[in-house]
Amino acid sequence: MDTIGDYHNEMNDDNYETWLVNQLIPNIPSDSVLVIDNAPYHNKYVERPPNSNTIEQEMINWRGIQFSVDKILAEHGHTVLRLPPYHPDFNPIENIWSQLKGYVASRNVGMNLTTVKTLLAEKVNMIGTEEWKKVCDHAIKCENEFRRFHHGLDNYTDSLVINTADSDNDNDFIESTDSESEGIEDL
Repeated sequence: MDTIGDYHNEMNDDNYETWLVNQLIPNIPSDSVLVIDNAPYHNKYVERPPNSNTIEQEMINWRGIQFSVDKILAEHGHTVLRLPPYHPDFNPIENIWSQLKGYVASRNVGMNLTTVKTLLAEKVNMIGTEEWKKVCDHAIKCENEFRRFHHGLDNYTDSLVINTADSDNDNDFIESTDSESEGIEDL
């Protein structure tokens, strides 16, 4: 571990799973819901997903993406909700981290580690129910905006999909392309 206490250099999926089983699971209520972000060590595959070199039978047998963390938590009766990648606004803790960093950065003029720890503790003690409610409300607002926008995006991208299934009529491609291009103009 480096001198500033950053655990990221030593964290990997094995260490994370050990912590999960030995520290977290014994200390959380049964039937908990855990919100998990996309740190690499949260995303160890149970089985690698297919790629362009995968043989047909393996693709047919593939059961979808499964992460070992999700499996471990499910075995202990817990549920995992995964945050979509690159959406920190959906994760309230990201906004809390931002507040902590801003507080420390604006007051840490001497770049002293002891001062950083003191300022961090100060701000953590200031964050109460109201601050958590604000960041949770912000996440809900962002989710709702995303849903509204994403629905329209789905409709648009559906019009761009080309069906490559076997057809007994060579004109199917031309006909579907013409009708789909009309939908694009409507956007």
